[in-house]
Amino acid sequence: DIAPEDFEESGYFNRYYKGSGVSDEVNMIAPASDRVCIAYSLERAMRNSPFSKEEIANFEATLPVVAACCARHWQITRRPDGNGEPDLKHQKLLERMETLGKDTLTPRESEIVQLVLKGHSNLSIGENLGLSVETVKVHRRNIYRKLNISSLSELYSFALQHLLSGR
Repeated sequence: DIAPEDFEESGYFNRYYKGSGVSDEVNMIAPASDRVCIAYSLERAMRNSPFSKEEIANFEATLPVVAACCARHWQITRRPDGNGEPDLKHQKLLERMETLGKDTLTPRESEIVQLVLKGHSNLSIGENLGLSVETVKVHRRNIYRKLNISSLSELYSFALQHLLSGR
C-alpha cells in the first residue's frame, strides 16, 4: 500500500529488493518509549503468495500485544539512567545464549544457531558466513538432529529452556 507505483523500476528495487527473495512485506512500528519506536517487518518469500487481507488484519490485531512486548523489551535492556547502555542482566542473557549447544554442536553449527535465533534466513546466513544455501540447510539438519528437535519453533523452545535452566 505504501510502495510507490513505479517501485519495481526503482534503483532500490533492482539493486536490493529483487534479489532479496521477498515478494511481500508488512511493516509495523511500535512505540518503545517516549523517544524510541521499534520497527519490524514480516516478509513473504517469492515462492509464496502476497499476504492476504485476513493475514494483515490478524497482524494489526496483534499490534497492541507486540507493541507492549517491544516496549517491555526496550525497558529491560536499557539502563535505568537512560544512557542507552545495555543492562547487565541483558548482557548476561546474551552471553548465556552463546553457550547454547556448545557441548553438542560444532563452532560453525553454534554460529548458525545464533543467526537463526536472530531471525536470519538460510540465504542471509549463507551470505554472512560465505556458505551456499544448501550448505546452511545441511548444517541446520545436523543441528536439529543433534539437539533432537525438528522445527524452528522447537529450536526457540530449546533456547528458552537453555536460558531458564542456568546450566
